[in-house]
Amino acid sequence: MCTYNGARYLPEQLDSICAQSYSNIEIIVVDDCSTDETVEILQDYQSRDLRIEVFQNPKNLGFVQNFSKAISLATGDYIALADQDDIWKPYKLEKFANKIQNHLLIYSDAILVDPDGLPLNRELTRPTDNLVSGHCNQAFLFKNCVSGNTLMFKRELLQHILPIPNVSFHDIWIAFVASSIGTITYTEEALIYYRRHENQVTDTQKHKKKGWHYLVQAP
Repeated sequence: MCTYNGARYLPEQLDSICAQSYSNIEIIVVDDCSTDETVEILQDYQSRDLRIEVFQNPKNLGFVQNFSKAISLATGDYIALADQDDIWKPYKLEKFANKIQNHLLIYSDAILVDPDGLPLNRELTRPTDNLVSGHCNQAFLFKNCVSGNTLMFKRELLQHILPIPNVSFHDIWIAFVASSIGTITYTEEALIYYRRHENQVTDTQKHKKKGWHYLVQAP
């Protein structure tokens, strides 16, 4: 997990992760020098759930390198990513684990919601023809349909993606590598609620996505 000043929506997202139907998970949290109540919230959850481990950086790394550090701490066979302000459907990990099969990476679309978690009646990437699957790395040279908060990948991919280089977004890098050396797939059902709000960490040029992520892995 990677966090930064996410106290406002953090409990709702943590609750949705901890309540997954696929419960054999460890939740690794690397906080990147938050100045709000993020760490206190994480420590409270850690005291109540032994699956949670919390780490604090001595200096701010920025979301890509913090994410690289968090991934390096993973020990499970599958690694899933999540933003700190979204909400997961309760069977997200179970559905991913059942469908990933021989693919290196699996992802889904996301249902857009407002700051209060109410649906905005559209999805992040739909229509479906914008999603890609298979051995398709060229797709990521022109656009990205794989959002970091919707993907899960196999541990064997770690040797090819770490350390994450100096890129703008880790999800494009992960999806590009996975679809270069193997294949990727997606679920027809959107499996997260992607919260849109004024305090999101965004890229000013691409206006692409939130920058701070959780790392959740399923052994």
